[in-house]
Amino acid sequence: MSFSTPLIMSLNSLYVLPITKDMNLTRSAYIMTSTIISVTAIFATPVLGKRITSKNLKLMQTHATLIMAMAYASYGLAKNVIHLYLASFLIGTTFMIAGLIPISIVISNWFVKKRGFAMSIVVSGISVGGFLLSPLITYLILHVGWRMSRFYVAVLFVAIVLPVIWKLIKCNPEEKGLKPYGADEDSNENYSGLNAPSIRKKYEVVDLSLKQSQTRSFFYLFMFGILSTGIICGAGLQHFNPYVSDIHGSIFAGTIVSVYAFSGIFGKVILGWINDRFGSNQSMMFGGVILSTSFLLISLYGHKKELLLMAAVLFGFGVSIGSVNVNLLPFSVFGTTYYGEVLSLSKGIQQFGMALGPLILAFFYDSTGSYKIAWLICSLIALITILVIFISDCISREIRREMALEIFKSI
Repeated sequence: MSFSTPLIMSLNSLYVLPITKDMNLTRSAYIMTSTIISVTAIFATPVLGKRITSKNLKLMQTHATLIMAMAYASYGLAKNVIHLYLASFLIGTTFMIAGLIPISIVISNWFVKKRGFAMSIVVSGISVGGFLLSPLITYLILHVGWRMSRFYVAVLFVAIVLPVIWKLIKCNPEEKGLKPYGADEDSNENYSGLNAPSIRKKYEVVDLSLKQSQTRSFFYLFMFGILSTGIICGAGLQHFNPYVSDIHGSIFAGTIVSVYAFSGIFGKVILGWINDRFGSNQSMMFGGVILSTSFLLISLYGHKKELLLMAAVLFGFGVSIGSVNVNLLPFSVFGTTYYGEVLSLSKGIQQFGMALGPLILAFFYDSTGSYKIAWLICSLIALITILVIFISDCISREIRREMALEIFKSI
């Protein structure tokens, strides 16, 4: 996770200025590479995600890793923007299968209890990678150029990730002779009959498939919330660095990326803990308000380094909703049974938002020469997202309880 996501999302911003200057491109033209990656992932991820099973997971992840690394390295050979777009297309088909989707399935297999905390630890790898790779990539760009830096990073990616996939990852606890964590909690209850707590708990709510949900209002509210999450996270990750570079230079901008990546390590773990302890709505609200505040600081105080550093800390914490909460919200809204199919669709919708967000900010910049209004809009969208997700979750829970009550009465 330290490679597959940050290389494509947050760390891609490090290349905006050197590539646009070297190839004489507008920022919108280069940001289109991120758009192509996201749009391709919208269609590729649900299709490929359905084909992942515990038996072929390692093989699919290996193939995706190799293709992604070769496409990433090929950026360094680009002579024109078409090459960049073709490489982006290949990355879009693979980067979710190289990291997030397989790992989310593994976590779902291994954890019944503390699933949110486990997921947050895993996705904190995104921030760890951003924190460690940001100064490395910045150094490589300055000393060997942006083209060679792509080759070095791609080789490092393959050398570290493939051994982890084949030697460390176990798709199911059964491979180690174990059961999922928390799976035996109900089995020790010595109750019987319809009033047994275990029976009541089993039928407290039912799980909803995508087919059952697509005629319900909560489904569209949920997907709108996921889309808007992608918009603000993608916009911030792609444009925070060039925004700071314009004002304070590339070295300080690289520091900003490292700061928000480091902050994200703790943000992801805390959001996962809040999810397990207080619920998904509270976790989403906590992270969303912090993200909204960070955009406000970026917009109003971009000329002050101290406040930009504070904004970076808050941004790293708040942007974690895009990795932690988006992966956990399907459990709360739809249940566990159909998690794989719901997650694949959710990540596709999120990627569409990740594609739109950078383009919208690039349009604002190319049109006005300033990001200020765009950052304020992002702050407002973050608050709207919290509200939409909350309403969706409440409607879904009520529907699932009503359906469960009917099942319980028929036993």
